[in-house]
Amino acid sequence: RFNVNVFEFDTLAQIGHELMIRYHCYDDVPELAGKPATFIKQCAPKICVQPAFNEPLYKTGSLVQIDKNGSYSATYAQFNGIPKGEPKLMTPTDFTNRDTFTYFYVLLNVESFKCKHAEDRFPILTSTGPFFCDKNTLEFITTHYDAQYSFVSGYYFNEGFNTNIKTLAYDLYQMRLNLKAKGLRIESCFKLILASLWGKAQTKRSIFKNVMVSNDKFEDFAVYNHSFLYKSVPISDDLNVVSLLNPVSLHYTRPQFSTNVLSHARCSLNSLFYQAADLDVPIYYSNTDSLVLDTVNLHKLGPILGDDLGQFKIERENITKFICISAKKYIQKTPTESKVVGLHKLKNKPDDVEEYFEKLYNTITSIF
Repeated sequence: RFNVNVFEFDTLAQIGHELMIRYHCYDDVPELAGKPATFIKQCAPKICVQPAFNEPLYKTGSLVQIDKNGSYSATYAQFNGIPKGEPKLMTPTDFTNRDTFTYFYVLLNVESFKCKHAEDRFPILTSTGPFFCDKNTLEFITTHYDAQYSFVSGYYFNEGFNTNIKTLAYDLYQMRLNLKAKGLRIESCFKLILASLWGKAQTKRSIFKNVMVSNDKFEDFAVYNHSFLYKSVPISDDLNVVSLLNPVSLHYTRPQFSTNVLSHARCSLNSLFYQAADLDVPIYYSNTDSLVLDTVNLHKLGPILGDDLGQFKIERENITKFICISAKKYIQKTPTESKVVGLHKLKNKPDDVEEYFEKLYNTITSIF
């Protein structure tokens, strides 16, 4: 369907990046480096992986964990696309007229803020002072917070959006659904590709980069890249993994894409948090696009359960005990089994995991 030889790539993120190029998702979307790239990367909000109020949690009763269908696909469907053109430095006057620009990224000085909702279990604004954000996050904050802030600096784009990412995401998601309906396990590869489409847009500088090269192309590749060749390792009769030294130069990425994805994903999730808060529905834990709450409260959130893109499905039910120490460190107990997360780095595993979590919870709460 996509005419991509998967054996030429060593990660699913690289395959996703290749599909982005073939779908012209990067047309008129230049790679950035230096100060603009660093600034825009700082505007990406943190993915919400934490217990409520970022405090240890001990809950018993009947809990359920729900997971968002096609989380990143839903995000691609929500936003307008990737800003085109070069970023331009924003002035205070530009910030006053910010609604006229395609997109922008700014540094603000937050002087005071207060959430407009009943409670803020997973806040985006956590303190006064410097705050980096993009257009979407600032609009979200304006809607859900009473905040006083002043403009410090920023960049803006004003040449429209490249919207081809929406077509690519739709095609990948539909193909995944078709494969899943047939019971083919390869559907999980499409899920991971969708989740990693933005990953190559915000990669960190590395000393080496690995490239898959077939034997018939190896000689030409070696001649062209002779200055940066480090080593080559054959992995089959016809394929080699070639390690190249990255040149000491500016590191180019497209953070205007990755920051937009993270911003829309986080704000979409926080909208649900505030809806829940206003309905007196406590959310106990968030893991990117997965939530834990009381089973009895599911119906209060409206028709959020379903098979459609952006709706939630039940991932784990009949949870009778949930002890969470911190992000990705918890135990969920059901009548038939226990799910433990976050103990893989312990050298000496506890014999009784449930007792270990209970003692750890009691110790932390008694100290703080």
